[in-house]
Amino acid sequence: MVTHQKSVCVYIDNTLSWNIHCNKTFSKINSKIAFFKRIQLYLSDEMKRLYYNEYILPITEWCCALSGHECETKARMFKLRSRIARIILNPREKEAMYLFQQLNWLTFSHRYKYHVAVLVFKFLNGLALIYINDLITLSSNERYQLRSITKTNLRTIPKPKTNILIKVFSYTTCKVWNELPVAVRSTYVSTFQRNLKQYLLK
Repeated sequence: MVTHQKSVCVYIDNTLSWNIHCNKTFSKINSKIAFFKRIQLYLSDEMKRLYYNEYILPITEWCCALSGHECETKARMFKLRSRIARIILNPREKEAMYLFQQLNWLTFSHRYKYHVAVLVFKFLNGLALIYINDLITLSSNERYQLRSITKTNLRTIPKPKTNILIKVFSYTTCKVWNELPVAVRSTYVSTFQRNLKQYLLK
């Protein structure tokens, strides 16, 4: 019996727990951090930030919109990103959230919300891949012009009764998008991304 399957750089398991994918991701990040620590003395502050942006950040965001809602993933990623922030800033006993603010980083939970919201925005503006149309549905009503329609909310999905269904993309995506302020949603792509990041940083 096949328990998981690799597709490009993503490991999908038969329970949608993303444990295998996350473990592979954390292993790769740890190896990058180990190398980063060895060369940090030879890098300027700017080069350290570039190293993170080019060699570590892309790994943390593989399949982030699907696996980023996992509580265990958030906790482990928080610790790893804290280690990276300390390498870059070399602080004296500072809280991790303070370091993230200094680096203007979103937390991993907020990066997950960022990617989900950008994906929905592209869907609403006809910029997403076609198969996304089968996963996301706008709120609609033939008789009344409800606020959820004018705000371009997604159709509300009843909370699933099992842990597996709670992790389904359609449910988690609806929850993230409908919580965003309308002012953040109604802009062009580049402006939307900038406003969304500013909103999440607050």
